[in-house]
Amino acid sequence: LRVALRRLGAGKDPGSGGQAASRRRARDGMIDWNSMSAVVTGLGVVSPFGCGTEAFLRGLREGRSAARRITLFDLGDLPCQVAAEVPGFDPAAHLDADALQRVGRIVPLSIAAAREALGDAGLGGDLSFEARREIGVVIGSGAGAIDFAERQYEAYYRQGIRRVNPFAISS
Repeated sequence: LRVALRRLGAGKDPGSGGQAASRRRARDGMIDWNSMSAVVTGLGVVSPFGCGTEAFLRGLREGRSAARRITLFDLGDLPCQVAAEVPGFDPAAHLDADALQRVGRIVPLSIAAAREALGDAGLGGDLSFEARREIGVVIGSGAGAIDFAERQYEAYYRQGIRRVNPFAISS
């Protein structure tokens, strides 16, 4: 990683040339992932402190709790009434209505964070296919798309297997 950062600081492609490039080449049809490097160039955060890296850092610096009363669903008589939801997040700003029906809440949250990271890295706007192939995203999630999995279980038990979304296989 130090070599990649030095190359990046010198205005060079961090992944080109030298022995590292020859080690990355396919060996017997396999890529040696252990010898590859990565450079973090942008950050994007969607958290219970709010959307954006600044809101997240401010919440951490102030030592605030992000837990508050649950608003995303009817609590009924549930004994626990607090959670760390993302306040003011509009999933429809990141996906159309049809797509929102096929995915869990984690997907638009992830898209929002990835867009912020791309902007932070100076990669906003249209990118070529080749440029998009060079970008990776690391996502930290506590439970994945549990809301989506629950909706699919409900569809299965109430309406049968044919009403279950094919995207539910990974859930």
